[in-house]
Amino acid sequence: MLTTLLSIISFTHKATAETEFISSENTSCHPEAGNLLRLYQTIFNRTPDKDGANYWLEKLDEGPTLKSISYWMFQSPEYKAKYKGLDNKQFIVKVYRNVLKRKPDTGGYNYWLNKLNRGLDRSELVLLFSNSKEFRTHFPYTKNSFCAFVDKHGGGKSMAPGVVYQQRGRAHIAFIDLENRVQRTFVTPENSSLENTAAFAKRNKLTVAMNGNWFGDNGWLDGFAVSNKNVYGGSLNTDINQSGDHAYTSLFGFSADHKVIAPEWHGYTSKTVNPKIVSAISGHPTLVHGSRLASAYQFELGPRSSDPTIRTANARSAVGVTYDNKKLIMVAVEGSPGVGYTALELAQLMQGLGSHYAVMLDGGGSSALAINGTDVSKNQVRIVKVNFGLRTGNYYE
Repeated sequence: MLTTLLSIISFTHKATAETEFISSENTSCHPEAGNLLRLYQTIFNRTPDKDGANYWLEKLDEGPTLKSISYWMFQSPEYKAKYKGLDNKQFIVKVYRNVLKRKPDTGGYNYWLNKLNRGLDRSELVLLFSNSKEFRTHFPYTKNSFCAFVDKHGGGKSMAPGVVYQQRGRAHIAFIDLENRVQRTFVTPENSSLENTAAFAKRNKLTVAMNGNWFGDNGWLDGFAVSNKNVYGGSLNTDINQSGDHAYTSLFGFSADHKVIAPEWHGYTSKTVNPKIVSAISGHPTLVHGSRLASAYQFELGPRSSDPTIRTANARSAVGVTYDNKKLIMVAVEGSPGVGYTALELAQLMQGLGSHYAVMLDGGGSSALAINGTDVSKNQVRIVKVNFGLRTGNYYE
């Protein structure tokens, strides 16, 4: 383990003799991300480089403590070159100079020298310095807007660059940063074999994925799907004499720059798809439109609906996007017929999570949310006709 770490942390970037204090944003939503980047600055006396920062942010999300990471950083050739041959007295003077940019005061010097002489590991001392109020004041990493949004809506676990997972009872939720972290969107190509969502995600190396359109065993697909600009299904599906889509289908599409094309209100009839859309799935009904529940537009989402797929509790899937088009919200609800969420409950959840637009996708045994190739919802019992997902990039660019 240590040998592998040493090979990875043998950084090639040269450190400057003195590094100015800077202010920056956390690029991972892990609560310790800012502390880790400060630790990096403390040990190596330089601003984190992209490769090193990405490596350690990924390690942090896997579970190691900052104490362990500090110890591993101390094994790097770069660290040893900076502090080689120093006794405890010299080490303290150099840490003060590199970290706090000043000479040690007498009280602090004697305090830390006593600690080291009593057995405190140097990696632990540096970790304490990096978390000190003085250093945090001069090196104030702040949370980026995506992480601040996620915190506002209940937080969760950072699973990958730009992906935070949250569970609320039966609801499994993924927040995705569309602004900076998405490298590609992907939808099942036409004429592909049916596939479960986790397998689809693994095969296409997608960070997060979920099931898409409602479909039938006879090949019927409710609404259009778009895969790499190829449009299929919906009212175009003439091979099986499909006369048209469900009475309230809504297209949820992505542009080439991975932004959501604002979904039309369900029931909007079209034989074509916006040419800016490169990937898309369809769902029904609209749950949230213009930040308001569909019920505000006189569409019955509650128990008086004539459609049992709306009024009955069940496993559910939904996708939504925020007002600023910078955060995607994907939800899968565990359940079975009579157990789970009604469409109204799902709409209220999507609205509460910050959706400006949201649509319901295929539910029941088709419902799934996969992150890093694992179905976190543990819900899907069917292979499905259409899946969609996204691949995210690095934490630190």
